[in-house]
Amino acid sequence: MIRGTSFAKSLCTAFLRCCVLGVCAIPVIALTPTTALSQAAFDHTARIEAALRQIGSESDFSRATDEQLGQLWVHLTSRGQFLLDLYALDREMLAEFAAQRDSAAKAGGSGGPGSTFFLARALHELGRSRDAATAYARIGAKSPALIRNDAAAWSGSLGGRGGDSWQQALTDWRQGKAVVPRTCPAEMNVACPLFMAIVSGDVPLMLRLQREALRRTEPEYADTLIGKAGRFSVEYHDPANLYVMGIADFYVAARILQGRRTLEFYRGVALLRAGRPKDALQALTSAGAAAAPLVAVFLGEAQYATGDPGGAEQTWRRVSPGAAMNLLADSRSAVSADAGTSARQFAEENKRDLSNLRTPSAAGANLARALLRVSRTDEAFSVLRVMRPLSVTPSLDRVPPLVQVLTAHALYKTGFARREQSRYLDALTELLPVARLGGAAGTFRLLQAVSVPKSGNGDVR
Repeated sequence: MIRGTSFAKSLCTAFLRCCVLGVCAIPVIALTPTTALSQAAFDHTARIEAALRQIGSESDFSRATDEQLGQLWVHLTSRGQFLLDLYALDREMLAEFAAQRDSAAKAGGSGGPGSTFFLARALHELGRSRDAATAYARIGAKSPALIRNDAAAWSGSLGGRGGDSWQQALTDWRQGKAVVPRTCPAEMNVACPLFMAIVSGDVPLMLRLQREALRRTEPEYADTLIGKAGRFSVEYHDPANLYVMGIADFYVAARILQGRRTLEFYRGVALLRAGRPKDALQALTSAGAAAAPLVAVFLGEAQYATGDPGGAEQTWRRVSPGAAMNLLADSRSAVSADAGTSARQFAEENKRDLSNLRTPSAAGANLARALLRVSRTDEAFSVLRVMRPLSVTPSLDRVPPLVQVLTAHALYKTGFARREQSRYLDALTELLPVARLGGAAGTFRLLQAVSVPKSGNGDVR
């Protein structure tokens, strides 16, 4: 068991009661002060702001109680995972949409300079480095300067030749390397400033820039094209924005627990999701929880991510059957693309008709995410439908928003694999209830674009 105060112990006991993210969030009611209960249970942004108001500071958390910090940690990590799940869906859809536009341009139709660049960006974010490099190389001198400059920087970062660009800094961060603050280009208004605030560890600045990013709804770039019915616009945004926004929430969640030795486990989990596995390993080890089966999931993930797969396998053997196995499937699929654990765990849950997954303590969202990562979309959809049956109206009082994102992702992947356009429309319906939440507007518009390939504006891809 994690050593520490009675609050930390109750936090650990409650850890599996409300699994709504890549880690399992602590029960909201158990940690929520009565003055904040007017907010919907899963309106994470509203509850973050309420918790910050109660604490009374965004720079000094030394006087905050463990309960207040726990409340803030829950909703920061929950929102962070929501944003990272949006990112996972967004990059796949962008690859399809930009490829359609790029193919149209090659065939003499309406494409625009943005199509090639954002195809390269989607391929880059999907880890298809060679294809991304080929696409970056196709961006010519006639493209806008913003696209040319960004393409050169992103292309350079693929081989570690990005110099002092922020793109190289983000690449280094993802690889677990040390990063120092750098100057952002004047035109950058989302990812770069927020990422540099993360690098500098400036919590008040991170919170301010995150608010601005969440309120942003306009596209990052738009091509104006000519179709049969006249001019029309095609909008794009870089999926890296969602990635940086997601890790920002996790990094803030880690920073607010700095110095709280009794809460090192939770700081370690947040660091792991923020992309700092070395720091996470240190925190999880110092938490004194190596023998706890639940903690072994995250400790093993940190070991694997820092180059110790053998140690990770030994640690993971301590994970007990049950809900922790769904967490393990999520962790293993994230760091090693392991499909076997996800498939076996689904088969195990399916022996009971997935009935265990109806309760939040079953970590069903983690299993669904793991299945999506390894393209077992039918199984993922089955899990998610048990978690949120069609008879349950999605609302922020009843359904974590990431469940809607994961369901939309499963439907989209199925439609893409089977060329069933109707699945895209089903995905659009699933995403609609969360489209108004901060960060989701661009993804929703992108899903609209791929769901309706021909529209009345003369777009004839």
